[in-house]
Amino acid sequence: MRLLLLALCSLLAEAAFPQFDPHLWEQVLSPTLAHFRPLSFDIVEQNIPKGVTQDSELQSFHFPFRNLSCDTLAITNVAVNCACTSAHYPYSPLAPGDTGTIVISFDPRSQLGQVERMALVFVSAVPDTAVAALKIRGDVAPTANPWSHLPKRVGDCLRIKRTSVRLSPDTRVARILCANVGDSPSSLRSDSIAPYLSFSTSPSVIPPQTEADIIVVIDPTKSPKPLPLKSEIKVVGLQGSVSSFLIDVFFDFE
Repeated sequence: MRLLLLALCSLLAEAAFPQFDPHLWEQVLSPTLAHFRPLSFDIVEQNIPKGVTQDSELQSFHFPFRNLSCDTLAITNVAVNCACTSAHYPYSPLAPGDTGTIVISFDPRSQLGQVERMALVFVSAVPDTAVAALKIRGDVAPTANPWSHLPKRVGDCLRIKRTSVRLSPDTRVARILCANVGDSPSSLRSDSIAPYLSFSTSPSVIPPQTEADIIVVIDPTKSPKPLPLKSEIKVVGLQGSVSSFLIDVFFDFE
């Protein structure tokens, strides 16, 4: 009976507010609830702006809505179908006629090409059935920066994936991917390092615009007991405004 009353209120309000695409609606609702529309959205599908690339910042899409039912409702969940999207929605109860906005955020960094992402909206009146499907779709262009997978910049000429490693009995050799993004060959070396650690790069001379591995190795036979929780390696040989940087080495030895 309650669902019938909610559906009746929703139907009476149809003339006043925009309605969903019925084809989209029936895809996400069971047939018995196809006409139960407690929330009316101004728009249920939005396009990713042209020009978005894998380097672009988080994209946000706003979906305004109104409670068309005769009952106070609460949005209980907005389920997304990809880890690249997240949803933010009002948590407070929505009285009849109340308005609100669901914001879908999309992170393009791990996406490429044509994408279509969906968010299903659930409310307290029918917690097990989605009452709306919100979509974002469009194209994500390839990155314009060939070094975007190396997020840390050290000075003018070095990009690096991270500046720390963790060594243990099972991991005595650690590698860090880096790249010489300058115009001249680069030779990195350690200026300050514990006697039980070694530092090298492969290749030893990094050509310009080329990736390389920084390699950190521990020799347990030379290490003190117990080992400290952390050590630092000072790396020098950089060209440009920054001449050195630190690599943090963490130990997981009992």
